[in-house]
Amino acid sequence: MEIKFRAAFEQELYNRLNSIQFEISERTKVPFLGESISEFVLNRGKRIRPTLFLIAYYGYAQEPNPDILKIAVALELLHSFALIHDDIVDDSSLRRACDSMHIRLGRLQNSPRANAHSGKALALLAGDVLYTIAIETFISIQEDPTRKEKALQELLQTARSTGAGAFLELCSRQGGEIKVNRNLILQIYNLKTVGYTFACPLKLAAIFADVSQAEQDLLADFAECLGYAYQIKDDCEDLKSFVDSSPEALPMQPEEIRMMLPTWYLYRNLTAENRFWIERLQQPSREDLCKLKELLSSAGAFEQAYEESQKFIDRAYRIIPNLTMQRESREGMAGCLQMFFKITAGNLQEAKL
Repeated sequence: MEIKFRAAFEQELYNRLNSIQFEISERTKVPFLGESISEFVLNRGKRIRPTLFLIAYYGYAQEPNPDILKIAVALELLHSFALIHDDIVDDSSLRRACDSMHIRLGRLQNSPRANAHSGKALALLAGDVLYTIAIETFISIQEDPTRKEKALQELLQTARSTGAGAFLELCSRQGGEIKVNRNLILQIYNLKTVGYTFACPLKLAAIFADVSQAEQDLLADFAECLGYAYQIKDDCEDLKSFVDSSPEALPMQPEEIRMMLPTWYLYRNLTAENRFWIERLQQPSREDLCKLKELLSSAGAFEQAYEESQKFIDRAYRIIPNLTMQRESREGMAGCLQMFFKITAGNLQEAKL
């Protein structure tokens, strides 16, 4: 299913970026902004959001709109905007094994006064420009006005919730003694991952394909399962990389580690003394990091987190046969599970899709 529209999507994305690059470079005469945006967006990622959107839309639409690829492109552009800002907030120098936008722009400046701060300032503005491009692309679709307005409201609400989730996460990292709070962690997961990565693309597909509210509710349940499972898995992988890293490697910060569900399982399994130690941990020494790695490795936290992730995966898997989309699209959704969570093809073939 994905192969059918992947090439068309990539071509639409390429064409859109080319037109924007021309507008910025030739009409406004702004140096290297358009080229930097294009290079950043076209540095291929997983394309999760456009993939889910197009699988669902083509699975439901009785008469597909030939203009629908614009929505998929807008979702990817909006995601790229978010990545630029995330990398600034997290001070990340790499994105998809290449320079993050603020590193890229910092190096492109031909000025003796250029520095890391100026690169971040430029990247912030480039992200803002990209946001406007995403919205402009979204509203350029030729579509029923009522559906388009409803879809735009959904997109903007999701963007607002995602920003609020990132704001909440940063606020929760501040301060001296920080409790490891499961409800807070799941709230951040819901705001930052469930809605933004999974629920929004599926909801937009449902709106444009004009499916029933009951089906939209089923898709929302499916998205929730995918979102929680995906974020738990992602956090487990990040923490495992931290545990396996050398002492010389740049460590994860304790305030970041405390905002991950595997850490909550660790926290729950510890003695009161070690709980207090984790809550108070700041600017850790090498000995502190070694102790934290040992606790993560020995307390069963990863096993318990993966088990919870698997429960969400199983629940999502059981929802797929109940979706009323075309069989080929149900198979496409099952393929997404395989891609996201490395489920074997044999297990997928056993499902009654």
